[in-house]
Amino acid sequence: MDPQLRSLFGKTAARVSVAEQMPVDARLHVVLESLSAEPMDAATAVRVHAVWSKVIAHTQAHQMIAAHATLDEVRDGLVQPESPEEADLLAAQELACATHVPYSTARIQLALVRRIGAAMPQSWEALDRGGLSLQHVKAVERATHNCTPQITEAVDAKVIGLAVERGWTPSETHKAARKLVLALDPKGAAEREDAARSESDVQFF
Repeated sequence: MDPQLRSLFGKTAARVSVAEQMPVDARLHVVLESLSAEPMDAATAVRVHAVWSKVIAHTQAHQMIAAHATLDEVRDGLVQPESPEEADLLAAQELACATHVPYSTARIQLALVRRIGAAMPQSWEALDRGGLSLQHVKAVERATHNCTPQITEAVDAKVIGLAVERGWTPSETHKAARKLVLALDPKGAAEREDAARSESDVQFF
């Protein structure tokens, strides 16, 4: 490699090292944007990609705050829905129109926000720090979907810390969460299975 180019790569790698140690906030976003014009080798580019992933996770965490505020505003605003289901419907319609996604997608997003707000605080904090991705959070939500808030919160408190510490993939996180659900509430397995079956939307004609 050309010595001058190697020197440039080295300077960029040093800046990336600084970025990797920064808290995930708007300032880090600016630093990463400034790096986009810098020369870098493949290994440094992978590191930049990883830091951008943290920024994306942080952004998604704060997007959830806005979605939760939408739910609160619809529920407590001037237009009073007749039921929680109608409140969710109205909020999902607003978000679907604003973000150009299908209504069903907006409903799923709001349901996740509700679950995280009610019983998955560690998941949100890890997402906000950029320690885990949204896919990790969804993996825990799937594993605890038909659990009580108490079981969900216990799984969230245990599994999220381990997922961050051990660098688990979403699949590994999901398996650990399912295993812990069975350990915490073995008698509820049949009830959870019945609940999942009742929510299934598969039809045969």
